[in-house]
Amino acid sequence: MATDQDNAIIFEADGSAYRQQFMGLAAAINQGLADVGFPLCKGGVMAMNEKWCKSDQEWRDSLSTWMRSPQPEALLDANIFLDFRGLYGEVRLADALRKWLSDQVGSHQLFLRALAQDAMRDEVEGLTRNGVRVSLARALRRRGYQVNWLAPAQLEMKRGGTAPVVVFARVLALAKGISQTSTDERLQALVERQSMSAAESQQMRDAFNVLQRYRLRAQLESASRAERGAQADVSPNLLQLDSLNSHEIERLSEALSHLGGLRARLEMDFLRG
Repeated sequence: MATDQDNAIIFEADGSAYRQQFMGLAAAINQGLADVGFPLCKGGVMAMNEKWCKSDQEWRDSLSTWMRSPQPEALLDANIFLDFRGLYGEVRLADALRKWLSDQVGSHQLFLRALAQDAMRDEVEGLTRNGVRVSLARALRRRGYQVNWLAPAQLEMKRGGTAPVVVFARVLALAKGISQTSTDERLQALVERQSMSAAESQQMRDAFNVLQRYRLRAQLESASRAERGAQADVSPNLLQLDSLNSHEIERLSEALSHLGGLRARLEMDFLRG
């Protein structure tokens, strides 16, 4: 999978006294991960940077600030951070922070509404299922014509598929105090909170899994082209639609259509009225 690093440290001590030591440890880990193939985060979201290396109380203070004043930078930081999970060390600190956040966030309706508004900027892409249009577009492209208006040649599987779903499910889950962090678990938990029917949740989860598989396919094909010396894609998540057969186009289009329902639900819950 094409990915970079997003990590942080939480520690139980005075931040000003111990931060530099933890940042030094993090720098060695971050570089080690880079050495084995996980690139450093271009946005600096790594524990070796002061912003992402804090005591448990400092993290609570930061989250409280984000929730009280959801400015654009705070929303960006929140969207990066809110899916955190403990991986190593005193994982209980991360678990305690997650419980505290789940208990607190429901009372910050302005923050949740701002997150929803920010999420609405993301669109789940749509694909035509008209086989005649797809076939005609492919034939014209082979002759050198640009006919994406007829049927697109490519789909960015992260930005136009999986990422919006992750964001939509995150906001819906936070509003219900759901502590799970994976999209699949959040969609299941929404059923338990009676915020989504079991059938709808299963449909959304199945569709999301389809998009994840096509995203992985795009990354594998991109890596294969790079190994052959072909020009690298702008994004490793760019799926070449002309390589799909009619059944695959139908399946992908159906998945995108189902997940567009999450966007409508988010709009209904937070932005209408």
